[in-house]
Amino acid sequence: PLRGKQTPSLEGRAGPAEDEPDTSNNTIGLIDLFGGVSSLRVALTAAGYDVGVHHYVENNGAASKVVKYWFPDLWHGGDIRPIAEKSQDYAKNFCETVRAQNQKPAAIVLGCGFPCRELSMVNQERKGLHHGETARFHEAKKIFQSLVNERDDSEPPLRGIFENVQSMPDEALYEITQELRSVDPNIECVGIDAATVAHCRRPRDWWTNWYV
Repeated sequence: PLRGKQTPSLEGRAGPAEDEPDTSNNTIGLIDLFGGVSSLRVALTAAGYDVGVHHYVENNGAASKVVKYWFPDLWHGGDIRPIAEKSQDYAKNFCETVRAQNQKPAAIVLGCGFPCRELSMVNQERKGLHHGETARFHEAKKIFQSLVNERDDSEPPLRGIFENVQSMPDEALYEITQELRSVDPNIECVGIDAATVAHCRRPRDWWTNWYV
């Protein structure tokens, strides 16, 4: 199924108990693609995690200024496209930074809420996944693939969290799911309405290999 309740698997999809990664050090490494105001870092901190290495990729000047003020320890990458052009170099540099830490993170989280304009039902002239800024999904997938290629099995697990609107056409939902599963077959799509943390309904699809 393209969307539904997640179930544990032997590799990469942690279950609620014995399969959960060791979080005793409570540290997370974070790659925040299309990071906006870095709500993902705020959420991880609110959940009790300590964010160590933080790479933030966002080309909006106002958002970047806010995030760099609150989190001056981060690495700011700007536009995703030049990073994706040299994605294997980027993945190697990121992993080497993590390996150099005195305390290894319990997991690496790759967050990616990619642009929704060409998928959202609100846009009556939407053109689909391969158009406009929404097509930046493919750069994000390339970075995800490079990180998977670079990571050694003995290193912290890589947890992907991709997000977009539930109002997208079914063919886009299917394509995104298949594309991400080509990188990690443990990816599942889960529908969650963020109304519990917002003042309005925000039905979203979330693609992840982390148990939800």
